[in-house]
Amino acid sequence: AIDPTTWLRNQYTNEADQMVCQICKEEMPFRKRDGAHYFEKKEVLSRKYLPKEHEAQYLALCPLCAAKYDEFVKTDDGVMAELREEIVSAEDYEIPIALGDEQTSIRFVETHLHDLKVIMDEAGKMNGMVQKLLTLHQLEFGNDQIGMERFDLATLLHTKIQAISILAPQKEAAMPYDVADPGL
Repeated sequence: AIDPTTWLRNQYTNEADQMVCQICKEEMPFRKRDGAHYFEKKEVLSRKYLPKEHEAQYLALCPLCAAKYDEFVKTDDGVMAELREEIVSAEDYEIPIALGDEQTSIRFVETHLHDLKVIMDEAGKMNGMVQKLLTLHQLEFGNDQIGMERFDLATLLHTKIQAISILAPQKEAAMPYDVADPGL
């Protein structure tokens, strides 16, 4: 079982024991009776983009920023798709975002952003694999038409062998095939 609350608290509590909202960058508004800061954990993106649950897919937000995030990001699939692309291509730890008319950013600590990118990469790979399996299923059950295409096998083999022949001397491998003449 994952524990995003503890994980986020550890990531976003500074040396002065202040837990900071990832959007407004202010200290969380109050502490609970146990002394821990009150905050809301919000999924960065919906399950459509992050199907596997992990601590890094959550944000630590104050109640006001959490409400804005729900209203202006989580309810708009286009905004979530843009945010996903911003995160994947981010070279900085501040990801720009619009919350209605307000232009702001989501600030990540290094480990959080790195973990989130890894999760997104894995989700993308998993999605690609599922798409391939669905295509295979369609082919097996005749639900899809196969496009037949002619190709020259000799030229294909020649190209591949020529590429491999560059590495053959390094590995002291013999290449009995004459790469200069494919025999066409």
